Amino acid sequence: MSSTPVPHPIDDKLQARFGQRVATHLDAAAADLPPQTALRLERARRATLLRLRHERQPAVSLVGGGGARRGPPGREPLWQRALAWLPVLAMVFGVWAIAEFQARERARMAAVVDARLLTDVLPPAAYADRGFVEFLREGGAP
Repeated sequence: MSSTPVPHPIDDKLQARFGQRVATHLDAAAADLPPQTALRLERARRATLLRLRHERQPAVSLVGGGGARRGPPGREPLWQRALAWLPVLAMVFGVWAIAEFQARERARMAAVVDARLLTDVLPPAAYADRGFVEFLREGGAP
């Protein structure tokens, strides 16, 4: 359980006073700006406010028979929430498929080794002999 810190009333008053002092200094400094800089800052402020207005508008969430149905922001229809799980399901399926492939490959390789051991002219006990292993490491030459 996470708890959000409760602001202290004295902290709020200090923050408000600090904010007022900063705003006063910024207003005083803004009066001394060259006209071109002030114009650029005003355009940037308008663009930011316009962008914020567009972000706050609720998006159309579902188009039905009678027209667009708007829902509260953050509350998508069930089919959209179900589609959001699709990548997770694809990843789980992919991991399962890789594990299954690797298990089958290990079993196939073990079968190949077993088949070679059983069809070889040497008995399987020869492979356990240390001298024979050294003989094979040296290339089979005397």
